[in-house]
Amino acid sequence: MLRRKLIVLGLVTTFIIAAVGCGKKEQAKEKPKPKIEIAPDYYTKEADIPDDTYCIAHKLKDKNVVYYPLLKTASMGEVEDAPVGAVATRFFVLNKNEKKLPTMYPGDKLIYKNGNALPDHFIWEKFYDAQYSIGIAGLTADTNNKPIYQVDNENTFLDETSNARKMKKIIQLAKQRNDDDAYVILNQLSYKKEVYPLDSSHLNSTGFIAGLDKDKTYTVETRLGTEKQDIKITSNTHFFTEAETYLAKGYDFLTDEVIRVNTPTYLTTGYYEINGAGAFRYLRTEKTFENIPLSEYNKTIYTYATGSNTPIGTADGLMIDENGYLTEYIENTKETQEEQDKDIVDNDGAYDDLGDDEANELEQERMKGLTDEDIQKNTVD
Repeated sequence: MLRRKLIVLGLVTTFIIAAVGCGKKEQAKEKPKPKIEIAPDYYTKEADIPDDTYCIAHKLKDKNVVYYPLLKTASMGEVEDAPVGAVATRFFVLNKNEKKLPTMYPGDKLIYKNGNALPDHFIWEKFYDAQYSIGIAGLTADTNNKPIYQVDNENTFLDETSNARKMKKIIQLAKQRNDDDAYVILNQLSYKKEVYPLDSSHLNSTGFIAGLDKDKTYTVETRLGTEKQDIKITSNTHFFTEAETYLAKGYDFLTDEVIRVNTPTYLTTGYYEINGAGAFRYLRTEKTFENIPLSEYNKTIYTYATGSNTPIGTADGLMIDENGYLTEYIENTKETQEEQDKDIVDNDGAYDDLGDDEANELEQERMKGLTDEDIQKNTVD
């Protein structure tokens, strides 16, 4: 009997231990992983801002001010110190760091800190949101119209924050085999059972493959000569290509530490860099950057001479002066005077270049607020 009780007690103890052990395993499985929040970097004091740094100063609800530095990005191309239109070889990319991009909201200030010198002018670059692709750019077409990555072309680009960096091994192999004129052919993409043969029509002016779906992982078929090598690359590189460049000047000494850069009133909502210091999102009137249409982000302002990439002014009537700055055209030339004359009443109370209906409406506007005596004096018999 005693032996039997011991066996039963042993079994019960085993079940208890097993149950406790299972509970521990289940508890371990259910333990949530800590979330890593990605957000723009910031400083809470002007004194902490490094020298030669641009920041967006944003006032919080509690009246405290935080300072978001512009985001350093992987980019290509030189900053043009002149008013120009789109430059295909000038772009920057975002990837895992996209949530670190600061936003300049209405009411925010763009500030600059430098204990040594100040810029005599500011170069504002607006960038198109060119959407997502695999992280390879600067592709050109060979004589058979196939996209190629030319190893020694200074305009080629690999986003090394993405898995496009897998291309590096193939590029190095191409250079070992043909040091003088090394290149890699990108023959086709495939996703599951879908196959997409590539040609130059799939490349945009910046030389990346356009029209890919965000976050899809494609099998990229590359060729070294006839030799095929497949690599998997995800379409998660966000491209921003230069749309327009504006020159502007003016600043105010805001505090003992920083200046406020005067923000041009003609800027439209979109993505910008200033003096090549880093990228930021600018909202002209919107209170949130969520759900803004792509067309709104990509609005431009310049007008151009026929067949030229050199801007001559804006659709709103601003002109580019001899120093490259956008300004109101107020010089009293014969042409502008003629335009002004259309809005001036002549001695007979008529309006040049206006039909009778328009003249009557404008005359009524002019006479608003006049007394009967004033009207009698101004009436033509």
